[in-house]
Amino acid sequence: ANVPTTAMRQGDFSSLLSQGIVITDPATGSPFPGNKIPANRLSQVAVKAQDLLFLPANVGPSDNYSNNWVGLFPSSSHNNRYVTRLDHVFSEHDTLSGRVSIRDLPEPEAQYGPFPSNDYRQSRRTWNAYISETHIFTPSFLNEFRLGYSRDQIRTVSFHSGGQVVQQIGLQGVNSNNDLSGIPSFNFNNFSSLNEATNGLRTSQTKELLDNITMVKGRHNIKAGVLIRDNNPNQDSGPANGTDFGSFDFTGFATGFDYADFLLGIPQQSSLAYLAPNAYLHYILTVLFIQDDSHSTPKLTLNFGLRWEHNLPT
Repeated sequence: ANVPTTAMRQGDFSSLLSQGIVITDPATGSPFPGNKIPANRLSQVAVKAQDLLFLPANVGPSDNYSNNWVGLFPSSSHNNRYVTRLDHVFSEHDTLSGRVSIRDLPEPEAQYGPFPSNDYRQSRRTWNAYISETHIFTPSFLNEFRLGYSRDQIRTVSFHSGGQVVQQIGLQGVNSNNDLSGIPSFNFNNFSSLNEATNGLRTSQTKELLDNITMVKGRHNIKAGVLIRDNNPNQDSGPANGTDFGSFDFTGFATGFDYADFLLGIPQQSSLAYLAPNAYLHYILTVLFIQDDSHSTPKLTLNFGLRWEHNLPT
């Protein structure tokens, strides 16, 4: 990651003079003497934010601010699957089959940004189940009836309480909800951004009913059926990447260097986006279909089909 040097954290940008970068005082339009911002001009919000969120440099020369932080930290995930299947023959005319599968994918330490402090916890569970009954009426006519269900849920929670971070650094005019995780988002041109995933819960589920008939008559193999699928692709709008607590872009437009803008508390652009209410979507898909495989000759089979679909939002 790119992090500010020890001198830069204190407002001392004298090392940039050798690169021809002059830090300008936006209040006067004149350069700061020695490329150093006086301590009484530093934004206390910025100082507290850097002390809380930016890790100190640990690699390379003291005046280097490119790839000057390196760290190894754990990131774990699991993938657990549970499957149960049932097959039962009632008679030569009736068979029953079913399956239930559950998949757990917990990520207690998932990486969101370059720093360990930006990690978050994520858990995901999927369910899938069906039960099917096949009845043979005659050697040339059978029916299959099936019920199905699937569900997918993802929950994301970061390690920081956004409201506590906002209060700790003294940032005003943004969300201060202690129940919502995340941090304010600080974005730079020359340094790694500070941001973190916020609370997120996404759930979608589908219920399905299917009935098929198969009939063989002469040279014709006819299949027909109906499918009804009840869909609930419910979603929330998160994770919102920290914009719930404000997003601030520092480009160097005020002083000539992005981190100097940050220490003075002058972003070029700021925005605030509150997490939108959950979206509870629902629609029903109805399908009717019929297909005929006609064996006209031993070397020629003609396939005819007709399918009708209707999506009904509710």
